[in-house]
Amino acid sequence: MLIVESTAVSMTSYLLSELIKNKIKVVFCDEKRNPCSELVSYYGSHDTSSKIRKQIEWTKDDKDHIWTEIVSEKIKQQALMLQRYTKRRRQI
Repeated sequence: MLIVESTAVSMTSYLLSELIKNKIKVVFCDEKRNPCSELVSYYGSHDTSSKIRKQIEWTKDDKDHIWTEIVSEKIKQQALMLQRYTKRRRQI
């Protein structure tokens, strides 16, 4: 799953098409960073509602663990992006 948190993000239809072909759901967030819509394939996603039901049934501990993993990964990715940006600026 790809979560697009910012309304400043631009994506090409080619990228969106490739994500869908690879069965990657795309969730878009509003200006407050709350999920507001999703892009899912017409085909091959017959078990989406089943997966959502299973996620709803997760225990609080499971949800807390997953949330921690998501936030940790986001921080790692932001740090990586900052390193790349800083490296590029030094090269200029």
